[in-house]
Amino acid sequence: MLNPIYHRFINVLQSIIPLPDEQIGKLSAIFRPSSLSAGQFFIQARERPTQIRFVVSELMRLCYVNSAGAEFNKAFCPENHFVAAHSAVTEQKILRNLQIGSTSS
Repeated sequence: MLNPIYHRFINVLQSIIPLPDEQIGKLSAIFRPSSLSAGQFFIQARERPTQIRFVVSELMRLCYVNSAGAEFNKAFCPENHFVAAHSAVTEQKILRNLQIGSTSS
């Protein structure tokens, strides 16, 4: 039996674009649930991102970091949304100053 989070993920995808059963099956092979603690980042500045995340609960925060280490919020991604540094993932680029992580509680 597949994880309920996976079904939620598929429902959100299906609301954007209908997916054939074959594609849904392929997604189930690569879908991996994970979690972050408050304030933890899944990608940090000067790293090459390789993942796209689906937000199940809370918020994900995208922020820029300047050379002094100060953070400036770019955006927040709520539940049932996808979050990634899209161009960096698709073009396999290193992020210079963008970080993506969970919000602090």
